Amino acid sequence: MMIDLTQTVSLTPAEVTEKLRALPVFSNLSEEELTCISAAPVVHVPAGKILAQQGEKLTLFGILLQGTVRGYYYYGTKQVQTVSTLEPGAVMGEYALITQQAIPVTAEALEDCLILSYSVEEFWGLMA
Repeated sequence: MMIDLTQTVSLTPAEVTEKLRALPVFSNLSEEELTCISAAPVVHVPAGKILAQQGEKLTLFGILLQGTVRGYYYYGTKQVQTVSTLEPGAVMGEYALITQQAIPVTAEALEDCLILSYSVEEFWGLMA
């Protein structure tokens, strides 16, 4: 992903855990599980920023805490089709990291976003 890791947001682990707990996909996790997941940096991505470009290899995995991201295909230089709109709680980049293939879509922040961001090593650590 083309996320600027210098744009981290200062949230306490408790604030990140609270944001995760508010998302239906994470609401049934234990305190220990939420604490483990929330240990990554939170990155601010402004509206209009490209998070990842179609065809690139990913080096990060993310959980969308706030905002909206759209995924779309390019064919040549023309935007072809929006294929997904991600809302808070969505995970991003897992398919490309697992398959080690280039991502099939471009991802763009439609609104200011907060993303819990993990390196490849951290991603695999979560899977262990």
